[in-house]
Amino acid sequence: MELRQESPKPRNIPLLAGLTALATLVLVGVLFLAYRLHTHRSPDEVAQQDSSLSPISETVDLSTAAATRGSSNEQAFATLPARTVKVTLILPALSETGSYLVTVSRTRQPDQKEPFSEGTALQKGQQTLLETTLHLEHLNPGAYYLSTTHESDETVYYYPLKIVP
Repeated sequence: MELRQESPKPRNIPLLAGLTALATLVLVGVLFLAYRLHTHRSPDEVAQQDSSLSPISETVDLSTAAATRGSSNEQAFATLPARTVKVTLILPALSETGSYLVTVSRTRQPDQKEPFSEGTALQKGQQTLLETTLHLEHLNPGAYYLSTTHESDETVYYYPLKIVP
């Protein structure tokens, strides 16, 4: 009878497999932590971004303003923030109801108008109110003109406007 000699089984294979699995888990954990730290925003940052996305409501009373068609009175009549604004314009006395184009521009040149919107003016008591949404979030703070143009009249009325951060 012959005795067969068994070759010794390496005990290192299970240990090596365990160490490899542990190293993989640690690497995945480090990568996950790095990703979370990179994409994590503080509650203040989240609140600031959410507030800049949701429109705020503002009312601008143009009924006492002298609309300018060529005058150089540069004093700002209204101030709006550089963000999305749901604005109610109280139009000057005797303004017509109907559709209006509202624009915001640095100058009074029609080809350089920046944000614009449309709205319908309605008579509420003695006032003509025009509600529209202006997207001003991409404008730099400074002096601008808010202009209104009625659908039946090509005349553009300008009101000095100041955009603030």
